[in-house]
Amino acid sequence: MTISPTAATEFQRRVLFAGASGLFTDGYMLGSISPALPGAIATLGLGPTGAGAVAAAPFLGLLLGSLFGGPVIDRYGRRLPFVWDMWLFLLFAIGHAFVHGAADLIILRFLTGLLLGVDYVAGKVYVSECVANERRGALMSWLSVSWIAGYTAAFVAGSALRDIFGADEWRLIFASASIPVLVAIAFRKNLPETAPWLAHHGRFEAALAVGKRCFGAHWTPSVASSSPTLRSSGWKALIRPPQHRVTFGVVAFYSLHNVPYLLLNTFLPGVLAGVGVRNPFTAGILYDALIMAGALFGLKLIDVMGRRTLAIGSLCIQAALLFGVIAFAASPQITLILLALFGAVLASADSLTYAYPPECFPTALRALGIGVTVAVSRALATVATFIFPKLVTGYGMQWVIGGLGVILAVGAAVCAATLQETRDAHIT
Repeated sequence: MTISPTAATEFQRRVLFAGASGLFTDGYMLGSISPALPGAIATLGLGPTGAGAVAAAPFLGLLLGSLFGGPVIDRYGRRLPFVWDMWLFLLFAIGHAFVHGAADLIILRFLTGLLLGVDYVAGKVYVSECVANERRGALMSWLSVSWIAGYTAAFVAGSALRDIFGADEWRLIFASASIPVLVAIAFRKNLPETAPWLAHHGRFEAALAVGKRCFGAHWTPSVASSSPTLRSSGWKALIRPPQHRVTFGVVAFYSLHNVPYLLLNTFLPGVLAGVGVRNPFTAGILYDALIMAGALFGLKLIDVMGRRTLAIGSLCIQAALLFGVIAFAASPQITLILLALFGAVLASADSLTYAYPPECFPTALRALGIGVTVAVSRALATVATFIFPKLVTGYGMQWVIGGLGVILAVGAAVCAATLQETRDAHIT
């Protein structure tokens, strides 16, 4: 059977939609916390500790899901979690409608995060191994756009649901994630295992069949994907030379990029109110809109600037913008503009969290490496979101934002010393 380039391109497009719809769902599930949390706090009588626990629970789940899901995905394949985890997402989304107490909500948010961790790894690995090398940067960037779109949609839809039904209906905001879940289920149905994974595990005939379907009739497994040399290396291979420097650099950037992002977005209404913005929910929609614009801009930047330059430059600019928030604290208008620009710059580099890690790890370690990368960032995010309300109460929003700026500035220097350029890397 001859596979035409057009058919291969159509298959890659389907894979991209399958990954993007899942990432939209992931973003929606996490983004729903921002409009729903104030109502949950009032209804359930949550204090700073309880609110922090609700916000931190999905990040703890993400940590464990990505950390332990990675080795399983490397060993047993990418397809199984990628195709089937959305059915569990549907169950958890609907389950939010039946929450009765703080403990119920914390447990359900943790389980949702656990599944998100698995899907983060499976989605990134699956799509990266099914798209052409020369188009990978731009195509993987659409996953970032989809996640941000889901996060933004959750804020807009959640705010609308709150205005229509009242803040007491925060359960409905969480449960509304079931709608994008159904779309993702439809796109992911009947997808095959990835060609690099099949080739690495010695299933060359199956790899050829899938590879030709993905990339065209002339595709053959690369030496790297079919080599068994790293098959049993596991965790230790991530910290052995020469992989150790790559692992540290990717983990450092991913964490520095995601922790401030998730912190500010999780507590966005409080952050905006804390710096003097009078209508935090309306301003939040503007903030999310600029994040989306930044993500779309990042589609071009990732291949034009390269991975390393975009990573370091974005951290430097973000630090400068947060310092600007402190300097212009007396002007809510300037503060809002600076925070919105912070979100846009951050979003323009968010494509790196999807395209960069898969390029930095070989097939045998790809899911494990991405899992560890996600897990470390979520471990930091779990701690940060738990203590964030207490830090704001104790020191004030201005000092907390200034501290984030310092962390980003130091992180930019660390990344400059460790990150490598992978724009021309080949996965298949």
